[in-house]
Amino acid sequence: MSDRRIPADPERVNTHSDEEAAYWCKEFDCTRDELREAVSAVGETAQDVRMHLSQRGH
Repeated sequence: MSDRRIPADPERVNTHSDEEAAYWCKEFDCTRDELREAVSAVGETAQDVRMHLSQRGH
């Protein structure tokens, strides 16, 4: 069983919470800076962030 907690809103990427940002960094295999840049570029929708990061080779 995974020890990662599900974020409060699994459809939104929250970069303001260290715990949730760590979850999303593991989920998307990216750094915190890459996560912030992606959210800044495409917004907080998890699907959009995933797509943005995947286009960058992640």
